[in-house]
Order: sequence, then C-alpha cells, then structure tokens
Amino acid sequence: FFTLFSLICSAKFHLSGKIRRNSSITLKVNIPSIYTLNKTNDLLITVNEEGRFSLDLPINEQKFAHFFIDNKSYILLLRPDKDLNLEIDEINHTILNFMGSAAPENQILYAIDINKIPFFMERENETYRYAKTNPNEVQDLVVLPWLKERNQRLSIIKKSTLTETDKNLLKS
Repeated sequence: FFTLFSLICSAKFHLSGKIRRNSSITLKVNIPSIYTLNKTNDLLITVNEEGRFSLDLPINEQKFAHFFIDNKSYILLLRPDKDLNLEIDEINHTILNFMGSAAPENQILYAIDINKIPFFMERENETYRYAKTNPNEVQDLVVLPWLKERNQRLSIIKKSTLTETDKNLLKS
C-alpha cells in the first residue's frame, strides 16, 4: 500500500532526527485514514547505529500523523514540502527539540499535549475516577478544572507566532 501510494503522490514531508543516547527503542509513524488509526498504516522507522533516522512521507495535502516512540504517541502536523527534525530522549520517550520548516506548529502541538487523555476520562482500577461524582459536584470537580486546562492550551496557541489559519486549526 505505502509503495503504491508513494508512486501516485508527488509531494512529500521529510521527517528526520536523532535519538539521544541511542538504544533499542522503536520509532514508527502512522498517517490515519479517515481519522482512525489502523495498524496496517504503521510505518516502522529505521534508525541507524548513531541513532539517526530520515524518511520522506508521501503526502499531497496537510495531514495529522501519530508518531510513536515505543508505545508513547505524539501528534504531528505534516504538510507537503515541509520538513521536521526531532531530537528524542530515549529514556523519557520525549521530544527534546523541534527543527525545520514544520517545527513551529509541531512545537505547539507538543506543548498543548493534544493527545493527552482528559483528566476526567482517566481510569483508576478500570473505573472512571469521576463516574460516581455527585451531580452537585460536577461543576467544581470536572467542568471548572477542565475549562482551566482548556484555557491554558488556548492561551499557548494564542500567544504563538503561528498564522491565524494554523491557530484556528489547532483550536478546533
């Protein structure tokens, strides 16, 4: 599938980087089809002995992709003819540095942790922590803290140097 797609796609997104303290971590990227992750779209990223990787992803339009460092996932915004170079900390499975023409929007995506599960959806012992919240407490325990978190993310986007179009995309 990926090879066939590559043949009919003229534009590309260049993804590269280095893993600090190279080890045996697995990197992969998944460009979802119609908003859903499908393991058949996983593309394993080859990392050389120095911890460097480089690949061209064929895309003709703007796409969101999942970038995996082992099992930890981050959302990347891919655009035709742009590039992104990442410095990865293999111990914490985090991205330390973003460089390249696609760095600004991806730094903001990382800063707002767009992939994070909302606190009220987190589970404790296979049960949603707030599932049995008294209706009188929902406003104070869920709604107001969530609005505060949301407003912090919106503030990061608003203060960024991104274009208004990009800001609106990340707000949605």
